[in-house]
Amino acid sequence: IKNQIIESGLKVSCYVQFHMLSEEIESAKASNGFVYMQAKPNGNINPDFPTLKDCIKHLRDCGIERPIYCGVGIHAPKDVKMAKEAGADAAFVGSTILKLHEDVPAMKGMIRKFKAQC
Repeated sequence: IKNQIIESGLKVSCYVQFHMLSEEIESAKASNGFVYMQAKPNGNINPDFPTLKDCIKHLRDCGIERPIYCGVGIHAPKDVKMAKEAGADAAFVGSTILKLHEDVPAMKGMIRKFKAQC
């Protein structure tokens, strides 16, 4: 199905968990959209790729030239800086901002803090 979607001209992105499962890497290589890389481990760390920088380098070494966006673990402005320094093309910031949806001034302030790290 994925190949049919790609052949029809749509972009397909793939998620790669921090512990770098080979089947997820292969799926990302066979896709044509951005790679959504888990920014921080949730307990499972592949000893061959202990840091986000190692994970991103491995994806690049596997031939992935498309953008790598990091999310899942981006909770503070320093996390955006960490993703950028690791070689990510962008970072997804979701829940931290969404939790502030009822306090618009606080939400705007948090967005400014994240933006400053870009």
